[in-house]
Amino acid sequence: MSIPAMRERIGRIIGPRNPENPGLALYRYHRAVDQSGKYEHRDACINALAENEGLGTLMALYRKAFDRWEAVLEADSIRHRKIRLATRDRLFIGLGSASVLEFGISLHPVYGLPMIPGSAVKGVCAAYTHDFLGASDPKWKIGGEIHRAIFGGHDP
Repeated sequence: MSIPAMRERIGRIIGPRNPENPGLALYRYHRAVDQSGKYEHRDACINALAENEGLGTLMALYRKAFDRWEAVLEADSIRHRKIRLATRDRLFIGLGSASVLEFGISLHPVYGLPMIPGSAVKGVCAAYTHDFLGASDPKWKIGGEIHRAIFGGHDP
């Protein structure tokens, strides 16, 4: 069964509303994805996600899961350290990802909420060590001994 046909069957079951999970609505379900090149449909999809009435319930569920995750990390404080960071400007991860709506965003696979993947954090740390620590010690540059030990690399 094709994806548009599946969306039609689901649409008959749930009616005109969108799924509460933004990830499902954005990437899998929303009817606008079948209207290629029609930006008003894309804009309607984005507006519907922003006005999703079920988002509050989803956020409450995610908050409980996040609090449990934090408690596990805090219980193992020998190996984990919590640091809260703030951005100077907007942060949008996944813009280069393929999407039928012509833009991507990294969404949590279960909750469908925006997330920062661990690979993005690793990339920022690797770039920092290369640029700043590598300036005074070549072992921290990409391909250097310390950089490869921490971030991995290809064997020559």
